[in-house]
Amino acid sequence: MRRLFLLVFALVVVLVPGASASTPSSSTVSAATPSSWTGGPFFSSTPGLTAECRIGDPACDTHELTVVAAPGSYSLEINVTGFFPTDDYDLFVYDANGVQVGSDGAPPGVPERVVLENPPGGVYQVRVLAFLVAPGSTYSATATLHGSTGS
Repeated sequence: MRRLFLLVFALVVVLVPGASASTPSSSTVSAATPSSWTGGPFFSSTPGLTAECRIGDPACDTHELTVVAAPGSYSLEINVTGFFPTDDYDLFVYDANGVQVGSDGAPPGVPERVVLENPPGGVYQVRVLAFLVAPGSTYSATATLHGSTGS
């Protein structure tokens, strides 16, 4: 019985893809140009296991987002929407130092949204966790800068 368990475990490890990156894996957002990307497909979810999106977790997707700071007052808005209406994703945003600066864990079927007020320009890591999604599920994401561009 133990050999059968080890064989099944080994097959799962080989057949279930590792952590993925978005498509494209990085992008830039500025006052003039929004950014968009897609992620998945996911073949596993993490309900009840964790509320974090850890690199290396096959249910965690990453995207490197470069923010070109706008003059004046502005906000960075990041939205994630699942392909299926019942998909439940969680969204996490980290600054260049690896500090979490935003997150959203909305209920199933509700798009995830993080808004950062006047974030400094630089590279951010956006992580999307497939908390409870249908096998093969994908998501789409957008990042936009809103606000005044006066000095």
